[in-house]
Amino acid sequence: MILSYPSYEEASFAASAELIRTLEGILREQIPVISRPETYCFPRDWFYDTVYHLNKEGRQQRTEALLGDIEQAGLFPLSPYARTSVP
Repeated sequence: MILSYPSYEEASFAASAELIRTLEGILREQIPVISRPETYCFPRDWFYDTVYHLNKEGRQQRTEALLGDIEQAGLFPLSPYARTSVP
């Protein structure tokens, strides 16, 4: 099992940053974590109807970030062909 982080809307992240960083420290002691929460902090414009649903631009950026984290963690090498647009 590995962990990556969900998407955060910037204002929501800022309001909970201290708690998120505390939780990150606890999680890193327990399981492999391949990313940083800040990586998944996005502007409000990239969310659709709630802070849980990214729009097209947000999905594309989050997908790119996650692929980069997976590759950087050495979980498996990604081919350049794996990086395509998200519908």
